[in-house]
Amino acid sequence: MKLKKLFGESYLNTDSDFDILKNVVLKLSGIRNDFIFLHINSFGQSFESIHLKYEDYYNNLAEDIDTLLEIIAMNSEKVLIDLNKNPYKSDKSKWLNSEDDLIYTGINLIEELLKELENARKSVSENEALVSDIDSIASYWSKERSYFLKRFVL
Repeated sequence: MKLKKLFGESYLNTDSDFDILKNVVLKLSGIRNDFIFLHINSFGQSFESIHLKYEDYYNNLAEDIDTLLEIIAMNSEKVLIDLNKNPYKSDKSKWLNSEDDLIYTGINLIEELLKELENARKSVSENEALVSDIDSIASYWSKERSYFLKRFVL
């Protein structure tokens, strides 16, 4: 895909950057769907706090996905990403038998999300602006992982 210039310099340096961000968007979209599932299927003594936290997570993840989609859209002539045909489907939500399962599934989703962002950061070309955006998203989720562990596990 040919990338157009933004302010005289392309934000995405290579077609590879485009493909990396596209895959990250699809994977994060799948994780967001898992957070929606956890939100609507919350139960247990901590129902209200877990239910609301997962709502925050899927809303914040929607904003992160939108940020990445905007980077793609500003730097490419045509964007064809259909989140409804997402190949990244999870089966994590099939085994929610206890409140602990609900909590640990959320922690695992955050870990998976952080791993995807780290892999993207290592894979994109040496574009400081793009790396900075990925780092900013990862920073929020890293803080949330710590919060979630302290609030519900430790």
